[in-house]
Amino acid sequence: MERRISERKKYQQSLTLESPKTGRVTVIGKNISLGGLLIETGSVSLTPNSLVFAMFELPRSDGHETFRIESLVIRATGAEAALMFVRVPLDVIRKLSKGLSRLP
Repeated sequence: MERRISERKKYQQSLTLESPKTGRVTVIGKNISLGGLLIETGSVSLTPNSLVFAMFELPRSDGHETFRIESLVIRATGAEAALMFVRVPLDVIRKLSKGLSRLP
């Protein structure tokens, strides 16, 4: 049984990861929730328990909101990785929640 703080939403868009190890790389999102992202990494190699910044956009009433959220790589297998958002300020959580509510 999954234990999630929020529902996963399909998120099949390009996003950017940034870390000292990878530099800036583009990956593809698979799904997103208030807790994190599942991504397709392609040829990008991520190490579990490493920190990255995930940069992505979500819809808002007048366009798009851009996010840059520190994330922990909790799983990296094959061409997929799971990221957990960490140290997210409350105001960013509120904006993230609103953006997620606008996704189909």
